[in-house]
Amino acid sequence: MWSTLARSLTQPPTPSLGGFQEHHGTIWGVANYFDPFSLVHNFEPMPSVPKGYYYTDALTDWAVRFIEKYIHDGRPFFLYVAYTAPHWPLHAPTEVIQRCAKTYRAGWDRTREKRHSRLIEERLIDPKTARLPPRVQAELKWEDNSHRQWDA
Repeated sequence: MWSTLARSLTQPPTPSLGGFQEHHGTIWGVANYFDPFSLVHNFEPMPSVPKGYYYTDALTDWAVRFIEKYIHDGRPFFLYVAYTAPHWPLHAPTEVIQRCAKTYRAGWDRTREKRHSRLIEERLIDPKTARLPPRVQAELKWEDNSHRQWDA
């Protein structure tokens, strides 16, 4: 099987502890997406990654290979893929940042409002039942954010 696991420094970092027969991923959940230092494949550390490596894409590629390997043997299998992309640290390829920069420079409040409006326009949500929730007042307002360039 295939997985990503988070383990402590005091336990051996073996995916078999979780019942997996195959593993490709980081031992620690937090890593550089372009060169994850705790990357392993089937218990073997991967000391380097190829140029242009991006962890989210690599996990997808390994998952596809796993499916291709086991799909034809007629037995059921379990594939668990846990992307770290939704978590800190947030790393994206340069071309993705450039493509999305204008959207996010408007600020999180405006981006949130535009997304909600688009869902209504596309009739994916009903504005009567899926109202935009009130903003959490404790959150920093975009106009008060001194790190706009970094946060966008």
